[in-house]
Amino acid sequence: MARKTRFAKATKQYWVLYARKSSDDLKKQQMSLPDQVKKGKECYASLPEEERRQHPLKVLRPESGSAFKPNPKKRLSFQELLRMAERGEVYGVLAAQFNRISRNPADTGAFLQHMKNGTIQYFVTTVGDKWHSGKNSSDLFMLGVDGGIGCKDSQDKGDVIRDRMTVRASEGKRMGWAATGFKNKAIVEGAKVTKSVEIDAGKAPKILRIFQIADTGIYSLAQLADKAQEMGLLTREGPTKKGKPYSAQSIQKMLMNPVYKGINRFNGISVRANHDPIVPDALWDHVQLVLAGRSKPMAKPKDQQLRELFVFGSLLECPKCKRHLSPYRVMKKAKQKQYMYYECKNPHTACHICIPQPTLAKQLEPRLTEVSLMDEDMKDLRVLLLEEHERRSAGEIAERRQLEQEYEAVQEEITGTIKVLAKAQSLGIGEETEKEIERLTERKNLVQEQLKAVCEQGNAWIEETIKCFTLFELLREAAIHGSAATREISMNAIASNYSVDGEKLVCKLRSPFLQSSERRSCKTWWS
Repeated sequence: MARKTRFAKATKQYWVLYARKSSDDLKKQQMSLPDQVKKGKECYASLPEEERRQHPLKVLRPESGSAFKPNPKKRLSFQELLRMAERGEVYGVLAAQFNRISRNPADTGAFLQHMKNGTIQYFVTTVGDKWHSGKNSSDLFMLGVDGGIGCKDSQDKGDVIRDRMTVRASEGKRMGWAATGFKNKAIVEGAKVTKSVEIDAGKAPKILRIFQIADTGIYSLAQLADKAQEMGLLTREGPTKKGKPYSAQSIQKMLMNPVYKGINRFNGISVRANHDPIVPDALWDHVQLVLAGRSKPMAKPKDQQLRELFVFGSLLECPKCKRHLSPYRVMKKAKQKQYMYYECKNPHTACHICIPQPTLAKQLEPRLTEVSLMDEDMKDLRVLLLEEHERRSAGEIAERRQLEQEYEAVQEEITGTIKVLAKAQSLGIGEETEKEIERLTERKNLVQEQLKAVCEQGNAWIEETIKCFTLFELLREAAIHGSAATREISMNAIASNYSVDGEKLVCKLRSPFLQSSERRSCKTWWS
């Protein structure tokens, strides 16, 4: 017969009082921390005097960290409780409910294992004064069930909140605290509270100025952070933290945040926000190009001036072996001139591809000009795409409202059915009631999927298509007149491949530039 493991007991054992805050919102708290401590002390005072003399009360520091996931760095008091149990210093634990101890399987298992080993002999819920013994398998089982229910309850609430936030985000509403330059606004109409976001008149001009300075391309991120500090621009303030000076990393995040041009992103959804933008679309897009040119890793020759001479850089591809053509310079001292060439130097093939740069460079600007759309063409494009979108999604708004009403109705019906479940079981019809709950739950999930599919639809893609051609004008200017790094990035954004066919420049344009170039003879090629 196997021997039972014996755990050493300390010379002095304690009743440990543990308290954890359920929510930061006072209206949502089941029991405040002072009330939990007070209730625990009252429960301890009701113990026999001899029990209190042998096992003094030790009150751990109340916690406010979430128990949904194991988090040793934030749940310091809980970790101290486990360490005391390992040293044999815990006789019993007092807490308002078991979900104050844990809402995740890992912490639940660790606590119950200590009770099973005898290093925690008793657990007492101060709400209801219910005792649980580590020697009673039924008590351990019920505590495990309580832990599982707490975990499921937290996860279900999180799923519901996430779904509602997704619906709100699809309507252009901001989730969470407003970004720097905006401020949250709450409109109270009786019992109804409508939350929105509006521009902060004090910070918005400073942020716009930072974007304008970044657009020049001559300031580093650290210098932009210094400029923000000179303006007195600080990071977003929260309920428990003050604004701080911007760092280079936080400046980069701000410059890349699409909320400043009026686009909200949440859980993979990008839609036009309900609030006004701080930065024009063209300025924001050009700043992204500047940031990309600064951050793209690429090999740089020692002579930076030499690098500027090669128009195509390392973009040209050999039409035969598909390797990059190598740029090089030939100096003619007699004429004091220099000539640039692109040549395939693959040692394993004999491609014999060598072409002078001027021959290709003079073809670049006409080739890019073919892709441009005039202002009138872009207006026609927007009108046609909007008409097509309206035709396809005419009933989207009505359908979404109908699904929302159906979702709320099914949810209320589920709640009402659950309330009468106990009475139905006592009447012998509990099985039929449970089947009805399952049917309603399946219906709720189906409506939820339909609602999510409707919310993901939108007309943001139309503006994205228009912006392609607006941004193309900036890319074309950068490809022709920009520095080497900016030129190479711009050309790579316009076409995925550059090659040669004899002395002809071949560009594999990206969509929709390719379609625009190939079908210019058809005025309404986009239809």
